[in-house]
Amino acid sequence: MDAWLRGNHIRGVPCAEADVDRFLAETADELGAVMARRHLGICPLADAETGSGTLVTQTDVAALDAGSRVLLVARPDATYQRGGAVVWRETKTRTTLVPRAAQQLVETDVTAALYLILLASGTSGTADTLEWEELSVDGHGLTVLPADDEDLVEAARARVSAAVADLLSDSVLPPRIGAGCAACAARRWCPDAP
Repeated sequence: MDAWLRGNHIRGVPCAEADVDRFLAETADELGAVMARRHLGICPLADAETGSGTLVTQTDVAALDAGSRVLLVARPDATYQRGGAVVWRETKTRTTLVPRAAQQLVETDVTAALYLILLASGTSGTADTLEWEELSVDGHGLTVLPADDEDLVEAARARVSAAVADLLSDSVLPPRIGAGCAACAARRWCPDAP
C-alpha cells in the first residue's frame, strides 16, 4: 500500500478508481484494494486547497531536541502546503478501525506524537496540521492534529519523553554503524557517526 500511495502521489493528481484497479491487477490483494479505495475520498490531492505542485512524498525530517540531546527523525508519507502552511500526512493500514480523538492518538501512538512535535517545531516551515489517515477494510478515518494546539503538543511531548526515557536506559541495542550512515539525516548530530 505504501509504494502504491507514493507512486500515485508523485504524479501530482488525485488517486482514482483506475489506480485501485491497477493495484489489484498488480498485487491480487483484494483487501488492500478495498483499503486503497477507502483512500480515494480523503486523498490529499483531491482537496482543492492542497497547493498545486507542493506535495512531496516521504521526505526525511530531523531535529535535535536541545534539552535531551536526542535526535528526532521522521519520514511522513506526504508533506504539502495548504494556505502557505505545511501539512504532514501519515497513512496507516489497520486490521480494524478504532477511531481515536487527537488527544487519545498522541497519548497512545508514539509515532503520531513524534510527528506532531517535529511539525510543531517549525522544522519544515510554518506548521499547520498533522493528518493521521487510517485505512481498513471496514472504513477509514482522518484524525486532524493541529500543530498550534498547545495542550495537544504538550501531550505529545509527554508521550515522546516517556518513550525516549525508555530508549536512553536501553544498553542492549547500541546504534548499528554502517554504510547507511553516509546518507543519514542524523549524521551531523549522532555521537556514534563515523
